[in-house]
Amino acid sequence: MNLQVFKNGYALVSKTYNLPPSQEGGKATFSLGEPPKHACHGTVWLTASNETTVLGMRAESSTTTEAVLCTSVPSLLRANKGSMVSVKLQGGWVDGKVIDVSGGLEELGLGLLSLACMEDGTSSGKVMAIPLQDIMRVNGTDGQFKLSTDEKKVQKAVIVDYKGAGGAASLVHLRGGFCWAPSYHWQLHDTDKATLSGNATIMNESEEGGVFDKLQCVVGAPNMKFGRVGDPFLVSGSIEQFLHELSIEGSGQGAAPGAFAAAYQIPVQQVQVIDPAGFGAAGGEDAEDPGEDSSAAADDVHFLDFENVRLEPKARVSLPIFSLDTAYSNVFRASLGNSLSYVHPGDHDDSAFEVWRALRVTNRSQKPWTTAPVMIMRDGSFIAQGMVPYTPVGSEALVNVTRALNVRCKFEVEEVQGMEAEVLMGKEFGVKFKTTTIKINNGKPQDIELIIDYPAFGLLVESSIEPRKNVEANSRSEELNRKRNLQYMLTVPAGAVQHTIAFKTKLYYVIPSNTAFGARVVALGSHSDAMLALAPPAPRSPLTRFRLASLCLEICLFPAWELCHFQTHTQRGRCPWPKTRPESHLHEDRLIHEDGLLASPE
Repeated sequence: MNLQVFKNGYALVSKTYNLPPSQEGGKATFSLGEPPKHACHGTVWLTASNETTVLGMRAESSTTTEAVLCTSVPSLLRANKGSMVSVKLQGGWVDGKVIDVSGGLEELGLGLLSLACMEDGTSSGKVMAIPLQDIMRVNGTDGQFKLSTDEKKVQKAVIVDYKGAGGAASLVHLRGGFCWAPSYHWQLHDTDKATLSGNATIMNESEEGGVFDKLQCVVGAPNMKFGRVGDPFLVSGSIEQFLHELSIEGSGQGAAPGAFAAAYQIPVQQVQVIDPAGFGAAGGEDAEDPGEDSSAAADDVHFLDFENVRLEPKARVSLPIFSLDTAYSNVFRASLGNSLSYVHPGDHDDSAFEVWRALRVTNRSQKPWTTAPVMIMRDGSFIAQGMVPYTPVGSEALVNVTRALNVRCKFEVEEVQGMEAEVLMGKEFGVKFKTTTIKINNGKPQDIELIIDYPAFGLLVESSIEPRKNVEANSRSEELNRKRNLQYMLTVPAGAVQHTIAFKTKLYYVIPSNTAFGARVVALGSHSDAMLALAPPAPRSPLTRFRLASLCLEICLFPAWELCHFQTHTQRGRCPWPKTRPESHLHEDRLIHEDGLLASPE
C-alpha cells in the first residue's frame, strides 16, 4: 500500500493486488475487497499489467450474519427472547419467559422487560413489566441461554472482471482526510555555521491506515477540480445528489459544500497568490509557496520519499526530511510592509522603513524547501521563530530574526513636471518624473549588508546604483503606470550617516481633452478608465462616476474655472466649493498618489 499526501488535505491511496491468470480465452473474476469509503470524482482507477485486460469493475453488496457478543443486560435479554431466565431484582429472584424488551432507550436502562412469570416450572398466567434499570442480574435456566446475538451486516466489495495473465494490479483513489505540514529547525553555532533540520508531520483523520510501503509528501499545488465531489462508482446516493455536487463544484462561486464534502469533511481548496518571478521569496517574509522550482530543469511538483511508514487510522507521525551543516550570514532587510504601524522611537511619519536583521542560508539539500515555520536556536536557547519561504535548490532563504533598531532608513520623494506631452496608443498624456531618495543611517560598529525593497510605479529611468531586482507586478496590459518591485542590495559602512541611494521614475497622467470641461487624473490604472473622466459633462454637471485603478471614485466635473474634487465612497459629501470661482485655472484639491492612497497635496 502506497500513499501520496498533499498539503491541502488530500491524499492519493494506492493498493496493489495479485490477480490470478484467467483460463485460456475465458474471463476471470476477482474481489478487491471492501471499496474505499471516500473517493473523489474521477480518481478511482484500476491499472494492470500489459498482459491483462480489465473488462470492468462492479461495486456489489451482500448480506451476512455475524455473531456479536452481548455487552449489556438489554442486549442479553433480546438475544434470549422466548427463553427461560431468572432475573434478580432488589427484592429477590423472579423466574419467567422473556416475551419482549421494549423502549427506544433500552441500552441506557430506560426500557421495559415483559416477563411471563413461572411458578414451580409452570406458567402462572401473570406477566410482569420490569424496568430495565431495576435488573441486577440475569441467569439462564433452560440450557438454551445465549451470550451472543446474530446481527446482519451489509458488506460491499469491488469485483473486477478481466482476462489474461493476471499479476499485479493497482487500485488508486484520491480522498480527503490526510494532510502534511513541514517545519524547520536551525541550530546556530559560534563560527557562522548552522545545523539545519526539516521534519514532515503527516496527519491521518481517515479510517484507512497501516504500514505504507512508500509514503510521499508532495511539495506543490496541483489542481484538484473535483476534489469535493464524490465518485459515483463508490459513493452511495441518488443521481440527483450527484448532479447537485457537480453543479456546486462547477459554479466556481464558493457555494456551500455538497453532501459528499460535508459528510466527509473535504477541505475547501484555497486560492494561492503566486509570486511572479519569485520576487516575494527573496524580498518578503510573507512569500507564498508557488509550488515550483525557478530553475529551467525543475518540475512543478516535488516528492519527499519515505519507506515502510506505519500510519494508523486517526493517528499522526513525524518524519525527518533532512539534516545538514552549512554556513549562514547576517543581512539586514528594509521594507515598507508594516511601517505604518511601527516606527523607530521619535519617528512619527510614514516614510520610515521597517528594518530587520535576518539570517541568510543557501538551500544545499536535494529538494526545494517548501514554505514552513522555522525555530532558530543557539546553545539550547530560543533566538526567534520565523518563516522559510519557498526556496529552490541552490537559492537563498532569508528569515527575519529581530528588529534592527540602530539601522534606520527613510525615503523622500521629489516630483518634477515634464515639459512635453507624449502620445501613446493614439492618446496624449502628460509626463512627470519622481525622484526617490533613500537615506540610510548605520549605527552599528561594523559594515552591514542591506537589502531594500521598495514598491514603485511607472518606468525606472535612472538609478544611482543598479537594482538587484526590477520586477513588474501583474497588471492589465493597458495600464501605463505599472507597479514594480525594486530591490537594492548594498554595503553600508559602519557608523554611516545619511548614506543615500536615489532613483527616478517616469509616470503619465491624462491631459484634459476639453478646455472648458475636464479633469486632470493621475493615471494609476487603465488609461481607458481614466479617459472616462474626460467625457464633457453638461455645464455645472452632476457627479460622474467611474472606476480608476480598482478604486471606486466620484469626480465632480466643473468648468475649467471650478475645482476638481476626488473623494472615496466612504467619505461621501457635497462639493464644498461655491458655484463661482475667480481663478481661471484648473487644480486639484486632492490627488491620487502612486501608492494608491488619497492624500491632500503638499
